[in-house]
Amino acid sequence: MGIKARAAWVIGLALAGCGSVPPAPVPVPAESVRTTAVDREGAADTVLRAVLAYAQYLERLGPAELARERAGQRGNDPLGLMRQALAWGSPRAGSDPARALVALERLLRSREDPAPALQPLTRLLASEYQARLRLEDALGQAEVQRQAALERAARAEGQLEALEDIERRLARPAPRPPAREPAP
Repeated sequence: MGIKARAAWVIGLALAGCGSVPPAPVPVPAESVRTTAVDREGAADTVLRAVLAYAQYLERLGPAELARERAGQRGNDPLGLMRQALAWGSPRAGSDPARALVALERLLRSREDPAPALQPLTRLLASEYQARLRLEDALGQAEVQRQAALERAARAEGQLEALEDIERRLARPAPRPPAREPAP
């Protein structure tokens, strides 16, 4: 067999190997799958505990410290976004539920770890912040209506006072001219 024949034979074998069926996947022991699931659950538990600890930390802060904490929130990772949402969503002075919702929406779209573990909490917080925004809107509308009612009441009171003045003037007897002395 010549060199050309051997080269053709090797190339043929190589090309035949390219089209062959891939090897069967190596079976993964069930124990390692369970271990991975337990590891994920443990990691999720750890993340949730860290988030709850941060929420408790925020509750202990005074107004000035809370404002500094809010100003320092810059992370774009899932935990950073959750911290932003908790800081801005805190119902204490200076809260901004709309800003907290922006962070939560970004967290819901994230697929980076540990975002999937935070999704149930994220949805719950988003629902609560949306409800708070609706209540703030309703409160604002009620305040506008209250101001309009106060203005109408003040206008009505002014009109009532004007009517009372007219009534007093009409109720006074007209001044009588001095009595004339009878002519002699």
